[in-house]
Amino acid sequence: MIAQPSAGLPLRRPLQATFRSDLEIESWSVGATRHTFMPHAHPSNVVALIEDGEVLVTLNQTPFHCRPGAIILITAWTRHTATPIDGRGWAYSSFSIPTSTVHRTADQLKVSPSISLPNGVIYNSGLFKSLQSSQHAGDGQANLRALRQLLSAAGGLAGQSVSRYSAAVASTLEVFHTQFHQPIRLMDVVPKVGLSIFRLIRAFNEELGFTPHEYLMLWRTEQARHFIRRGETLAQTALLCGFYDQPHLNRHFKRVYGLTPAQYAFAVHDATGRTGSISSKKSAPQLPIFTSEQAKTSVSAASA
Repeated sequence: MIAQPSAGLPLRRPLQATFRSDLEIESWSVGATRHTFMPHAHPSNVVALIEDGEVLVTLNQTPFHCRPGAIILITAWTRHTATPIDGRGWAYSSFSIPTSTVHRTADQLKVSPSISLPNGVIYNSGLFKSLQSSQHAGDGQANLRALRQLLSAAGGLAGQSVSRYSAAVASTLEVFHTQFHQPIRLMDVVPKVGLSIFRLIRAFNEELGFTPHEYLMLWRTEQARHFIRRGETLAQTALLCGFYDQPHLNRHFKRVYGLTPAQYAFAVHDATGRTGSISSKKSAPQLPIFTSEQAKTSVSAASA
C-alpha cells in the first residue's frame, strides 16, 4: 500500500550525497523543497523516490501526478520537468546510474543489453523501501541488489532502445563531448557536418529534444559535477567546463540539480571523502587548489 501525503513537510532535512566510485552510482536525498525543475536532462539514468509531498513530473512531455511512494524512472537524456503541486513542497531521494551499469546488471539478469531503463512511474512499496535502504546505507552491493529488483519490476513498462543519431548530430556531439572546455560556435561546426545551422538545430530538436546550445550546457553542467567531485575549486570548475564565470556555472547547476555547486561540493567532500550532508546554516569548505599543470591534465582526462 502506498503511503498517503502527510499534512505538512518538515521545515528542512539536510541534503545527503553518496558517491560509489566502484559502481559509478551516485545518490542523494533532498529534504522539504519547493524547487521547480525546468526542462532538462541527464547523461545517466535517474531513479527518483518521492518521499513526501506531491509533484507533477513530465517525461518527454507525458505528465505524471506523483504521490509519496512513487518511483520515477528517467532514461538517460530524457527531457523532463518536476513541479511541486499546491506549493507545499516535496522531499525526494534520487540515484544517478550510468547506462553501462544498467546494461551490466541487465546482462546478469539475462535481459537484452540493448534495452535501457524505461521511462515511467511505478508504485511498489517493497522496492521503494529497498531503494531507500540502499540509499541511506551507501552500500554499493545494496545499490546493485536494488537495481536488479528495479529492472525486474520495470519489466512491465515499455523499454526504450538505445538511440542511434544521424551522422550530423553524432558528429556535433563528438565536438561537444571533446571540446566543451572551449568556446564552441555552431557556424564553425556546420561546415564539418554538412548541414546548415537551421537544419542542425532542427535535427537536434527532433532527435534529442534540445537545441545544440541546450545540450552543450547540459553536458558542461554534468562535467562540472565530475570536476567538483574530484576536488576542483568552483572557480576552476567553471573555467575547465567552458562557463563564462562561476555565477554562470551556478545558474545552470542549480537548474539541473536543484542545489548550488557549493552545496554539492560540501555534500560530497566531508572528512571521509565519500559521504556528506549540508544545511542552510553550513558553509562550503575550501577545496584543494590545483596547479595550472594539474588543470591541464584534468581537461585532457575529461576530453578523452
